[in-house]
This record gives sequence, C-alpha cells and structure tokens, in this order.
Amino acid sequence: MDDKMKITLKDGKEEEYKVIFTFFSNEYNKNYIVYTDETKNINDELNVYCSIYENNKLIDIEDDKEYDMVSEVIDNYMEKSNE
Repeated sequence: MDDKMKITLKDGKEEEYKVIFTFFSNEYNKNYIVYTDETKNINDELNVYCSIYENNKLIDIEDDKEYDMVSEVIDNYMEKSNE
C-alpha cells in the first residue's frame, strides 16, 4: 500500500503521512490505521504511528491492552516485510 493521507494537527498545521497498512480487530471490533511521517528515530528506525480509524477520524488508543495488541500486530507486520 502506498497511500498518503493528510492530518490536521491540533495547532491547525496539516501534515502528510504515508499509510503502511490497515487492519480490523475482532477482539475490539475496531479498525486501525498504521502510518508514518517517514522520519527515523535515534536508532535509525522508521517512526510508525497507529490510531483507531472510525468515521473518517483518527482516535488515540488509550487502553494499555489494546495498545499492546496493536504493537504486536505492527511488530509482526514489520518482521514479515523485512523477510
């Protein structure tokens, strides 16, 4: 997937992000979107973000167990894409 999306930040500034993948969780009955601004962190790893995607809106993940599930999905995806 090579889609782009624009996000309006809280300060009103609009930034473009690359969508890496989307997925649905049966456990939480929610859609998620994984995306990046294509910058890298101090370990030279791609900065990756994930949000709940509902009604064309991005919602922060606030539940720790839900966040752990999403992190595992992202890790598995990244491992497979590096094979």
